[in-house]
Amino acid sequence: MQYYFLSQELWDIIGGSDTTPPTDAEAANRWKVKAGKAMYALTVTNDDKFLQQIKNAKTPKEAWDTLATIFTKKNDVR
Repeated sequence: MQYYFLSQELWDIIGGSDTTPPTDAEAANRWKVKAGKAMYALTVTNDDKFLQQIKNAKTPKEAWDTLATIFTKKNDVR
């Protein structure tokens, strides 16, 4: 999934230096568009049971971190 976000120039929104919206209005609008694309990708690629865990995430990074925690726990159990 990380490679997808890198290829779409969205990784900065999730795991890079741009994880919170900027204060400048124009930059904030660009950030919101990228954040929307990232959240869309996170939601369409996950099962409904995981969507319940990220539906209230305020940023794509928050959603990503939640999913990472879930999948890390699942892998630890195996």
